[in-house]
Amino acid sequence: MQRNPFRPPGILAPALLMTVLLPLACAPERQEGDPQINELAEEVSENPDDAELRFRFGLAFLELEPPDLEQAAEQFAEATYLAPAWSRAYYNHGVVLAELEHYNEAQAAFERAVELEPDYAPAWSNLGLIHHLNARYTEAVEAFRRALAVDPDYYEARFNLGCSYEKLRDMPRAAEAYEAAVAINPEAPPAYHNLARMYYIAGRYEEAVEKLERLDELRPDNPPTLYNLYRCHTALGNVAEAEAYYKRATTIDPRYTEIPLESHEFIPMEELERQGYLLSPAEE
Repeated sequence: MQRNPFRPPGILAPALLMTVLLPLACAPERQEGDPQINELAEEVSENPDDAELRFRFGLAFLELEPPDLEQAAEQFAEATYLAPAWSRAYYNHGVVLAELEHYNEAQAAFERAVELEPDYAPAWSNLGLIHHLNARYTEAVEAFRRALAVDPDYYEARFNLGCSYEKLRDMPRAAEAYEAAVAINPEAPPAYHNLARMYYIAGRYEEAVEKLERLDELRPDNPPTLYNLYRCHTALGNVAEAEAYYKRATTIDPRYTEIPLESHEFIPMEELERQGYLLSPAEE
């Protein structure tokens, strides 16, 4: 689940979480043509107060293509109502609410999950993400660090920690977080891109080139990567290499010829512009 869940919301009190619950008497909607959904709908109709059944029903809606997020949210909400001490139900409810861009309620769900289970790393990571989107970067860093204290190899938390440090203008710690993210997941393009940007900003062009070349291997012929390699080689005085990367970038996307040559901006990856940060997925 790595899509953009993020436009900064306002803040609502955690108590408002319960306002999204549906009455237990409401029967779940049938999905024509999906035997698993229809079978679970029958079971839920017969046993509406079964929290585990509601939880499984929510997972089933997530397995549809495309996922039925509204129905999943309803079922996870019922599970939290029926089993108010079940941290995983709150966590999954929070994930779906974030996907639906109901960020205030998602924050409340993640807060309840870590209240019930203080070592719940995915819930801490996603709570940190909500803080980040509300420009509470110090709180975001603390939440990501809580997740990493439980699981030091948590890629999403490491990557998002770097993003929060960037917002705090703490570039050395941002670079350190991205370096750790790359070590955890050597196949992850976003971490290489962000780490290369930190090196570029710091004037560490050779190291930026190394990361961008690896990114070019992972995601070949990506114009932003090629153009950033052109920028780095230009800064290093490597004229031939700079010209080669400029030709590749502008051949693939002629719009890059419109960028002023005197500009020193590090071009963002287009997919990162769409994707935003990393939301940890729902759990079974």
